[in-house]
Amino acid sequence: MRILHITNRLSEGGVESFLLQLLPKLQQNGLKVELLVLDKHASSLSSAFTKKGITVHVSHCDSLYNPMQIFEIRKYLSAFDIVHVHLWPAQLYVSIAKTVIKAKVKLITTEHTNFNKRRTYPFYRPVERWMYGKYDTIVGCGVAARNNLVKWIGRNDRIISISNGIDIQKYINIQKGYGKGTLGLPSNAYVIVMVARFFPQKDHATLIRALQHLPENVCVLFVGSGSTMPQCEALARDSGLAERVHFLGKRTDVAEILQLSDVCVLSTHYEGLPISVIEYMASGKPVIASDVDGMSELITDKTLLFPVGDSLELAKKILILMNNHKYAKAKAIENRDHAQNYSIETMVSHYMDTYINM
Repeated sequence: MRILHITNRLSEGGVESFLLQLLPKLQQNGLKVELLVLDKHASSLSSAFTKKGITVHVSHCDSLYNPMQIFEIRKYLSAFDIVHVHLWPAQLYVSIAKTVIKAKVKLITTEHTNFNKRRTYPFYRPVERWMYGKYDTIVGCGVAARNNLVKWIGRNDRIISISNGIDIQKYINIQKGYGKGTLGLPSNAYVIVMVARFFPQKDHATLIRALQHLPENVCVLFVGSGSTMPQCEALARDSGLAERVHFLGKRTDVAEILQLSDVCVLSTHYEGLPISVIEYMASGKPVIASDVDGMSELITDKTLLFPVGDSLELAKKILILMNNHKYAKAKAIENRDHAQNYSIETMVSHYMDTYINM
């Protein structure tokens, strides 16, 4: 069985992490898997896939939003048994391309989030109902992602849920993380780590503002890069927090950095089923996150969820963990146990079954 995955970009983010874990495992299970990236200006992770034996194709179009992408995609549809699409506008392009050439290829798409701005505009609803109607299977990355899509386009028997998964053992088997000095932190630092690409969906600024309400030994490590990083760096400087906020950029040693943390945070405006939070949990760390759809699937203790954008409430949650070591330890153990439900093996098994039954 030949399967082509199509995505917008291959630079940095949750979908890239998802694909980098899923595709090699599918290939190990006997499928022929290839990947098409539509934005040729954001394909820096291609080598990471090719090193794992995944053939990567890159569109020739100058822009992700060039309608000529539809004609680029047409060349691939008849060469594969299944095309698995991730993110909009790739989802739209593929649905149009299949309609134009009347290809017999089976289509599947994964919905990676619980919300997008298109859902605030009613005129998008008929467009997306038509678009999703071209797919043989639609996968929500968690229960909330599935349910929210059903609310948007109406009940559809082809919408299922498959929870995201990660290589749990990669995080459990880390014997020792870095020393604080390795990353320029004082020995008495209480370390908060947030792993997230810098772009409008993520809310790094609220975590920076929360530091104003916390003891001076509390420091933040941001792992990731992106378009909103400069304004976050400026916010840290203007708030007098530059020495307490460390921007580490893109890293390949996330597991080691997580071991250094006392608590992990994901401050965000909306999510699907965030891989970063599963990584936090597998690392055996207490986790605090924005109270958005999908997060409660991972964090069952509402005490550790805070309202979106509320830096004072976030600071209060951090203080709860700082001042109650027994509670923090219990949450860490609970999280590591709960992370076992989100293994890469389970996710791959569900996708394999889905492909076979299409």
